[in-house]
Amino acid sequence: MDPEASFCDEALAESVSMRRRSHSFSDDYSVQRTNDDATQCKFAAVQVDSEQASEQQEHLAKKRAWDVAMAPAKSLPMNMFMMYMAGRSVSIFPIMMVGMMLWRPAKALFAVNATFKPLEDQNTGNLIVHKIIFILGNLGAIALAIYKAFHIGPPAASQSYLNIDKIIDTALKAGAQGIHPGYGFLSENAKFAERCAEAGIVFIGPPVQAIRDMGTKSLAKQIMQDAKVPVVEGFHGSDQSDNNLKVFGDHHKNYVYLWERDCSVQRRHQKIIEEAPAPLINHETRLRLGESAVRAAAAVGYVGAGTVEFILDPKGNFYFMEMNTRLQVEHPITEAITGTDLVEWQLKVAQGEKLPLEQDQIPLNGHAFECRVYAEDTKGGSFMPTAGKLDYVSFPSDARIDTGVVSGDEVSVHYDPMIAKVHGSGQAEYHIISPDSFEEEGGEVGSGVIQPSHSPMPGIIEKVLVKEGDEVRKGDPLIVMNAMKMEYIIR
Repeated sequence: MDPEASFCDEALAESVSMRRRSHSFSDDYSVQRTNDDATQCKFAAVQVDSEQASEQQEHLAKKRAWDVAMAPAKSLPMNMFMMYMAGRSVSIFPIMMVGMMLWRPAKALFAVNATFKPLEDQNTGNLIVHKIIFILGNLGAIALAIYKAFHIGPPAASQSYLNIDKIIDTALKAGAQGIHPGYGFLSENAKFAERCAEAGIVFIGPPVQAIRDMGTKSLAKQIMQDAKVPVVEGFHGSDQSDNNLKVFGDHHKNYVYLWERDCSVQRRHQKIIEEAPAPLINHETRLRLGESAVRAAAAVGYVGAGTVEFILDPKGNFYFMEMNTRLQVEHPITEAITGTDLVEWQLKVAQGEKLPLEQDQIPLNGHAFECRVYAEDTKGGSFMPTAGKLDYVSFPSDARIDTGVVSGDEVSVHYDPMIAKVHGSGQAEYHIISPDSFEEEGGEVGSGVIQPSHSPMPGIIEKVLVKEGDEVRKGDPLIVMNAMKMEYIIR
């Protein structure tokens, strides 16, 4: 037997045995073989150039770093094409496209170091240039998504959000087909809605005449009386509740109500806590309220989202107070108990579509609360609106939060002191308001610098019933005054 062949057989047998002992599907590279052994086994000796392999690996890592850095910039042409295809119509697709274009690069900007960390570990050196290019590319993508944003003026509302001419001109320059007024500012301004119509811009809200009719308390009361909706001259007492009925109408004369909200917890005419459905009314009263709200909407040919406010006494009698011709601040709790998206409804109705649901298709599921968070001075129990720096802001992680503030932000003197809305919902009322839940999940908001302000809230005199020189007796009506959303006769 050839001694050399015997040596090779033994070497191969030992190698196979070692592999089997380690793993049947893995190689064992711990045994160092020499070129002499390889030559003796009649294998060609191959010298591996480790330096060359290292250089090749480094080259690939650097190429990968450049690919990552340039990816945002390379995507800009496609983003431009997608934005062009999305168009400027007031519909869900363009809004979703803009949201996506904003979300992706914004998310990438918060993860720059994490994105390049694996590449820095591969001996690619300092990737600061790559990171800068990556950041600039993503900023370009964000700029592309918001290129339709326009500056409408300084912080003072009278020079910006209440400036009708400026808003209309800006909308025309942007090529906008519609304007969503939101709530507050010009959302219930008939002149603004009229100017939108004159400019050929869709006002995503009710008709001009409906805004005018419901904006005049005496006329609104007369219209409600004609529509057989209960009205009241004035209500006195501390045991009444404020119930709001969400209504929706379309251009096809379809009207529905989306149940009620109890908004009785107020301070200085401002709502603090809203609850849906209202806890103090029975099912029969709930249906009567809804039917009255629909009659009110139909009486003025209402289109879009609106809210009819009623005052309810302990006996279950209710009376019309006013109609808000806009989407209300507390609409999220209506969405929670009905499973609807009211802003989506607004956009569909504005495009001429019929209401998504008929009355018997609108569910009533569970219970929901909204708590408004105000920037206020709590010293002395005054709770007056205040401006200043928010040192610390924290909210529950499992609740719907509508806000635009974070720790360190400044609360401006130019706008409403409400800085956030916290929403909770569940299958039953006690699931939301249990003390344990608040202790474990509740958020907190703290503010720093306090700048006290004063906010007089007088009523509005709508009609004077006497003139100079008239003789009056005790009990004679003098003026009609609108205060606390109600009309009072002062005697």
